Amino acid sequence: MWILSLVHNRRKRRFWVWMAVLMVIGTAGCVCCYRYQKDFRNFSGETLCLLIHNASEARSAAAFFDADMMSAETEQTDVTIPYVFNETYRRYNALQASFGTDLEDYCGKVCVQYRFCLQADDAEEGRTLTLLVYDGRLIGGDISGNAFDGTMRGLVS
Repeated sequence: MWILSLVHNRRKRRFWVWMAVLMVIGTAGCVCCYRYQKDFRNFSGETLCLLIHNASEARSAAAFFDADMMSAETEQTDVTIPYVFNETYRRYNALQASFGTDLEDYCGKVCVQYRFCLQADDAEEGRTLTLLVYDGRLIGGDISGNAFDGTMRGLVS
């Protein structure tokens, strides 16, 4: 009969306990670092925190994409992303690809939509910036012209 024993004396027992403790601490540290890095993204040399918990943090993120939005009027609403995308949602989701997200990952989820509307004397000059936030994380948005036939583009383009 063979018995395999890794612990013959106190020194070896202490060694293996410390090794296990170090492995747990190292794993926890790696997970925290990975999650911390996911909350930040670089866009053309500048870093943006993707965590948004209130309107003031949303305003800071909006100013990152368009500095004029610091003075814009803010509107906050809840939006449910549908389970089945129609053609409009498919095109909007294609805009989000430039931001690095896929809205299909959030089907059926309720998101907070922050809209920053910058009015101008000329309708051609006005624009609206929209941010979509799910569970405190910025998942996408767009910048659109306020003109009747205004164009829409992704946050990063």
